[in-house]
Amino acid sequence: MNDIRLSIKTFLRDHLMGRENSEIKKEFMDKLGFSNENIKSYTNLNLVIIPPIEDLPKICEFFNVSLYELFGIDNPSNLSEIDRERLRKIKENPALADIIDNYSRK
Repeated sequence: MNDIRLSIKTFLRDHLMGRENSEIKKEFMDKLGFSNENIKSYTNLNLVIIPPIEDLPKICEFFNVSLYELFGIDNPSNLSEIDRERLRKIKENPALADIIDNYSRK
């Protein structure tokens, strides 16, 4: 599992799982339309599935964090040249976002 996928899963696990987070989890599910099964899949470290890419900004807004924080990136300038190039290509070609989205649902 790549680092960004693991970071998303870990973030959601830390913020939604456990008895202490039950109210937040309920509000999260109500506001964003996720089911309990979605949450279980998104927080299970043994599965590769993560929320659809178009939902990531909504998740960030709900938790009041940046995409960088959700991705576990301290500083965007720390991205490798390869990662910056990948992001540039996704921005230039929205169809690539669809490919990533479809992959994330596997």
